[in-house]
Amino acid sequence: MTAESPLTVLYVDDEPFLLDLAKVYLEKTGEICVETCQSGEKSLEIIRTTPCDAIVSDYQMPGMDGLEFLKNVREQYGDIPFLLFTGRGREDVVIEAINLGADFYVQKGGDPRSQFAELAHKIRMAVGRKRAVAALRERDAQLISLSDNLPSGVIYQVVVDPAGNRRFAYVSAGVEKLHEVKAADVLRDPQLLYGQVAPADRSVLMEAEMRARDTGVPFSAEVKYRTPSGSERWVLLRSAPRMLPGGSSVWDGIELDITATKRAEEELRAAYGKLAESQAQLQTQLSELNASRQQIAESEEKYRTLVEHTDDIVFIAQDGNVVFANSKLASLSGYTLDEVIGQPFIRFIAPEDQDMVLGRHRLRQGGNALPESYEFSLLHRDQKTRIRVRIRVGAGTYRGRPATTGTIQDITRECRQEEELAKSGELHRKMVAASPDIIVQTDLEGKIVFLNDKGLQLAGMTDPGEIIGISVFSLFAPESLPAAIENTKLMPGGPLGPREYTFINFNKERVLLEVNGDILRTPDGTPYGMMFVCRDIGERKRAEETLRKSEEVFRNIIENMQDVFYRTGRDGILCMISPYGARIMGYDSPEEICGKLAATEFYADPAERETFLAHILQEKKVAGYPMTLKDRYGNLHYAVANSRVITDPAGNFDGIEGILHDITHLRKAEEALRQANRQITLMAGITRHDVKNQLHALAGYLSLSARSTGDPVRAADLVEKEQKIVDILVQQIDFMTVFDGMGCRSPAWQDPVPLVLKARSALPFRNVELDVSLPAIEIFADPLLEKVFYNLFDNALRHGGDEMTALRTYSRHDNGSLVLVIEDNGAGIPECDKMRLFERGFGKNSGLGLFLAKEVLAITGMSIRETGTHGRGARFEIVAPKGTYRIAATRGE
Repeated sequence: MTAESPLTVLYVDDEPFLLDLAKVYLEKTGEICVETCQSGEKSLEIIRTTPCDAIVSDYQMPGMDGLEFLKNVREQYGDIPFLLFTGRGREDVVIEAINLGADFYVQKGGDPRSQFAELAHKIRMAVGRKRAVAALRERDAQLISLSDNLPSGVIYQVVVDPAGNRRFAYVSAGVEKLHEVKAADVLRDPQLLYGQVAPADRSVLMEAEMRARDTGVPFSAEVKYRTPSGSERWVLLRSAPRMLPGGSSVWDGIELDITATKRAEEELRAAYGKLAESQAQLQTQLSELNASRQQIAESEEKYRTLVEHTDDIVFIAQDGNVVFANSKLASLSGYTLDEVIGQPFIRFIAPEDQDMVLGRHRLRQGGNALPESYEFSLLHRDQKTRIRVRIRVGAGTYRGRPATTGTIQDITRECRQEEELAKSGELHRKMVAASPDIIVQTDLEGKIVFLNDKGLQLAGMTDPGEIIGISVFSLFAPESLPAAIENTKLMPGGPLGPREYTFINFNKERVLLEVNGDILRTPDGTPYGMMFVCRDIGERKRAEETLRKSEEVFRNIIENMQDVFYRTGRDGILCMISPYGARIMGYDSPEEICGKLAATEFYADPAERETFLAHILQEKKVAGYPMTLKDRYGNLHYAVANSRVITDPAGNFDGIEGILHDITHLRKAEEALRQANRQITLMAGITRHDVKNQLHALAGYLSLSARSTGDPVRAADLVEKEQKIVDILVQQIDFMTVFDGMGCRSPAWQDPVPLVLKARSALPFRNVELDVSLPAIEIFADPLLEKVFYNLFDNALRHGGDEMTALRTYSRHDNGSLVLVIEDNGAGIPECDKMRLFERGFGKNSGLGLFLAKEVLAITGMSIRETGTHGRGARFEIVAPKGTYRIAATRGE
């Protein structure tokens, strides 16, 4: 679209008069071209094929309302300017529209000329703002692209507040190459860059910035950085300040890498110094070199012989590569010697040790004194096997250049032996010292040779010397001694299983112990003693008895309570439920549930279980937590939970337990009240919305009529449209009086037959026969149920056609629900109309009859559907779920 072409606007409203009126006013100046549509669904298709500059939409429309339409536009077509133009003035609608991305909100009503002038102005504002944002984004993208592609440099912007705190408002992508940090990280933490400045240069940088701030002149400074990897770089900084209101300042700057230049200068100075020194030494070294060559030749042969016959690896590394190695390195690593020479030394080090080895190498090169010997893992050629080695390194030269020399010793077997020995000894000591049990070692006659601290404590002694040498059998109570002696005689044949004995300690206290024992033997199998492990089980026995009594009391409470007690394991499986809980879930006993069914199976919505689980895991307990459950037959039960998290001794989650109180009867009463209130609100909303729309359209046409007095044809056409609007208003108001009482009285049990007959008497059936074949049933429904039958019969008599001769009312059962059927043998309903049959405003008369029938039924959870065949008759089915109908003993009871 060019700058001179008109703006294209799609206007969506369910009122044809308003669509026509808006098109007249908005297109009057020629700056706007309006496309109109009566539904959000069709509008989405129009936008897909015909792009527009802006969208204007009503809020309250059948099917997809204005907010849902806005949400779909944002999801499918992005940021097209969107204006909500509606008579609804509620603040929550405006807030939700803005949150969903509406550009402006214009309220219907008032003088049409000024109203549509405001609407046209805001359309132009929304489109202009979108175009300005697009242009700004394109310019920003160009600037960022230029700065991110700056070679060897960084463009940045720093904001400094009055307190001296700094933050980067922008930094180009070059910071990642130059400083080894990501731009996004620098924006969060400026110290990632300032912390890299060499300490000696920080004062230089600060002084340059202060001079620039005081004089307003850009500064230029050369500073040194140390990056996270340890490399040093020189950079040239140029920046100028801009002062902001409030005392803050903005520094726009550029940073250029001058490391190569600096290093070249330093190397050049060093080269001049070395050249002077080297010239004097060369002559001396030449004579010494000739004398040494002979000695080297003689020692080299001896060295080679020694290196090739040693059990250790001997190597020389230069510039990080292996330049010499004996055959031991090849055999140990799995490579051939030719494959080893010339390869990086790091290639033969296990990945987990590479940083450590390289770190030590760098520190040694930097002049740090480190031990020459340390351990690491050599990596085999298969890239899996590790060989533990000990390396000893030193510095030297090879062929006239600095090199690292060293030996490597395979210590795999040594490490394994030391590790196993250490583990075994440590394990034995800790087990004996930390054992809560008594550990006793005796000779073959039963004399004590060792007793741990726990044993001394239970024996009533503190000095081990007082009990060593005493016969262990002297500590048995008389009633336990014979069995102990006999069982000990059996030990040579195998370990003594757990036996319970009573001991009497030196304080004359009786102690109940559980004893396990075995014979101690030398490596050749010769017995030399006995070992006993004894556990004090007195407290356990008393606890078991207390627990048994407590469980009995607890079981009686659970079995007789009228609330649901439950407990689940960490896997969500129910491990306990009270008998009452099993019954209301449709089972005869808890055994049918416990250990078999998960708690999730009893939630009406499994997602509710996940929400509850997340909440209780965070809060550790809940009180009065609402939930919706279902029994095995699908019936809903409403409950409130008082539950807590169960943990194991280590504090880990081990399940949930609690009590559920059934509030189903209370919930049904609350639901009926809420539904009634919803119907009242809906009727009020329908009346307000429809009447305001018609009045708004009427005001617009009256305004046009006032300016058309000189055009009788135009004036007559406008008067005809105004009369149609008045007729619609009268029809809407008259129809609303029929449903004045909806939701005002509580639902009640009603026999449908008298209601059907009453509706029949109020309508002109003429020669149409009505067959009522309903059993003695009652339906729990709003008192306006009679109006539902009235509207269904009235709909059939109006639209069934001249060929209709019969209406029939009967019932059937369907999966636990009762279905009331009202069918005729008339023209039926076309398939294309069935989807919208119960929508507000659909139909040839008022468009509210079937819609309101559906809403009356919904008060108590019932629904209605049309299942007839076009050409053979209409069939309306009222579905009453289980709980909303009952069988009556006789009609009238």
